[in-house]
Amino acid sequence: MSRKRLAVALMALALVPSWALGADDPDRCYTTSDPRCSGDYCGNTFYNPAVSQNWQQTRANADQGVMAQIAGVYYLQSNDPTGQMVNQAYRSYEANGLWQYRDRTCTIGSAIPCSQNQGAGQWAAYPLQNGTVFLMIHFSDLSRSNTCFSQTIRASRGGFTDSLGGDWQRVR
Repeated sequence: MSRKRLAVALMALALVPSWALGADDPDRCYTTSDPRCSGDYCGNTFYNPAVSQNWQQTRANADQGVMAQIAGVYYLQSNDPTGQMVNQAYRSYEANGLWQYRDRTCTIGSAIPCSQNQGAGQWAAYPLQNGTVFLMIHFSDLSRSNTCFSQTIRASRGGFTDSLGGDWQRVR
């Protein structure tokens, strides 16, 4: 390869966003180093071998029957404690393990446009002995790649309640 071609290839690689470089690594999970932050609301910075192993074990233990029961589109609306902002979130769980989210956060009574986010990835779930379901998600979006989080959910009134108390309603 000529030096000119090599230089062009390296420049093209430098223009690829960093999230795109790791966007298709389904076995690795990255997490933040900030102990105050957890779940899907955090950026990611470090490869986390323990979470990666948990993701691989969750996929290996996935129960297709449970995943088929959960499959659907869910909606959650939540207000911040001050009552100044509202978040509207949709999560889509497909029985084949594909997952996506879309959300928007708005300042109530403000002319400022709402922030909007979306991402996609994979999910897996299996039942626990206490009647709940362990669910884990591996996803990427415009600010994170290969981010993983898990939660325990319990079926409730046309949807499920997550471990943070979110009451997700099935809309499809």
